[in-house]
Amino acid sequence: SISKLSFSMIQYDNKIIPEDIKERLKLVDKPKNITSTEELVDYTAKLAETTFLKDGYHIQTLIFYDKQFHPIDLINTTFEDQADKYIFWRYAADRAKITNAYGFIWISELWLRKAS
Repeated sequence: SISKLSFSMIQYDNKIIPEDIKERLKLVDKPKNITSTEELVDYTAKLAETTFLKDGYHIQTLIFYDKQFHPIDLINTTFEDQADKYIFWRYAADRAKITNAYGFIWISELWLRKAS
C-alpha cells in the first residue's frame, strides 16, 4: 500500500469548540499556572481519562508545548500501517523543530489482555 501524509492548518477559534467539550474541560481542575512537567502530565492525564470515560476511545494526539508549558501545536492522527507511523513521526520531528517545541505529550490508547 502507499502511505501519504496530509494535513490542514487552522487558526484557533474558541467558537468552533463544541459546548460539550467546553463543559468537559470545566470538570477537570486545572492549576492556575502549570509550572512543571509533572503538573502538565497530571492535568493532561485527567483530560484524557475524562475523554475516554465519556467517549470510550481516544484519537491519537500529539501536543507540543513551549517552555512555559503552553500548547503551541497539536496533531491528531490514525495509523494504517508501520509506514504511516514512520511518516507521522518524521513529520512530528520537523514540526517540533519548526515550532521550537520544548516538549510534547502523546495521548493514545493501550489495551492489555491476558492470553488464553
